[in-house]
Amino acid sequence: MFKLVKKPLAVMLSLLMMASVFAGCALADGPIVLDFLMYVSGAHNGAARYQAMVDRFNEKYAGQYEVVIQPIIQDDYDAKVKQLAGVGQMPTLMYSMNDSGWVSDYVANNQLSYDFGPWLEEHPEIKDLLIPQSLEFCTRGGRVYCLPMLTVSPIGLFYNTAVYNPDKAIGDMTLEEFTESLGDLKISFMTAENAWGTMLFFSSLLGAEPGGVELLSQYGLDGYFITDFSDPLWLSAVTKLQEVLQGYAASNTIGAAFADAQNLFVGNVTAAIMNGPWMFGQFDPNNADAVANWSNDFDGTKVKAAIYPNNICVSTDYVLGQYWISEAASDEQKEVALAFIEFVYQPEELELRMLQEGNVCPNYKPSDAFLEAAAENPLLQSYLGSFNENTVYAPRFDMVVYDSVANPGFPNLLPGLIMGTMTPQEFVDELARFSLEAQAQGH
Repeated sequence: MFKLVKKPLAVMLSLLMMASVFAGCALADGPIVLDFLMYVSGAHNGAARYQAMVDRFNEKYAGQYEVVIQPIIQDDYDAKVKQLAGVGQMPTLMYSMNDSGWVSDYVANNQLSYDFGPWLEEHPEIKDLLIPQSLEFCTRGGRVYCLPMLTVSPIGLFYNTAVYNPDKAIGDMTLEEFTESLGDLKISFMTAENAWGTMLFFSSLLGAEPGGVELLSQYGLDGYFITDFSDPLWLSAVTKLQEVLQGYAASNTIGAAFADAQNLFVGNVTAAIMNGPWMFGQFDPNNADAVANWSNDFDGTKVKAAIYPNNICVSTDYVLGQYWISEAASDEQKEVALAFIEFVYQPEELELRMLQEGNVCPNYKPSDAFLEAAAENPLLQSYLGSFNENTVYAPRFDMVVYDSVANPGFPNLLPGLIMGTMTPQEFVDELARFSLEAQAQGH
């Protein structure tokens, strides 16, 4: 009797357990959610495009994975990540950092990030696209602590042919020819936040100085930043910066954030603005969010891209990769982060970003569809057509100085330079003082 009851009971209990398991799956049948602290959000130029990519990922993996952007402004990003790391709550997925030295030193040396090495071996389609110098830099003690760079995005400027249509390519001009060609027209510069566009132009001036690229290229890696500003090229570049700012900066430059500078440009007020190819979308007439910011009959199709005078472009940090993952994250969180990264670098998404942002992937062979689409994009063509075999790639100023020198040091000095209350020599002296203080304080 007991045995006859035991088997049906066992079967019943087994069925109940299976039912409970499936019921549990149904209750928990939601995606693994990854909260992604991200500065390419909000008012950032690339926010709409990046969110669209996230949406495509979420749609593809609906019910399995979901990435949710947690917006933060770029100027606050480094400090927030460091703060969270200090209390053992580092986010699962990080997107680059301005302070690459902190990542390469603190994060890498303490093995706080996920090792991409084995994952890259399992994904040769991505590994084969990596920029070798970036792979070398992102490897420490046999661990690939940050996903190395696949693409590069040389930075120049945009100009509005509706108000400024020079007879000569800007990259072929000298600085004097460029300013003379502007006449009474103004440029969108800025001093607020990190003075981004102004910093880029200053970088191009440094790169055009004899020996400038060679000097700057010695710094920015492994926490080694400039503290010696005695080379005459600094005074020369700052003097030229002052002349351009005093003669050609828009009237709102002092106190202007990037958004303020952009509003003047897309309002047919200024002739040019400094930024990288990720800004392409702001001039796309099919981008409703961008068009909503246009005023005074601005027409984005009239915008062209160029490099800086003297055949200079400004290079981004091609060494530290963009994505890295916290080693302390759960396996589930790492799973969705890695799935997202794999999605980001699949050919379709890679080519779309190359079209939208002007990214260049040196080791990638584009499809015929990409080449056809590129040929139909005049802005992209003007960008790609501005480079030649003699183009000089100048390091970004903010990548070769201490963080506190780049911001708030450099931006805070600019108003005095513009108003003439500070001489170029005093400006250089202050940069040197800020740098020595930062060195003494370790930041």
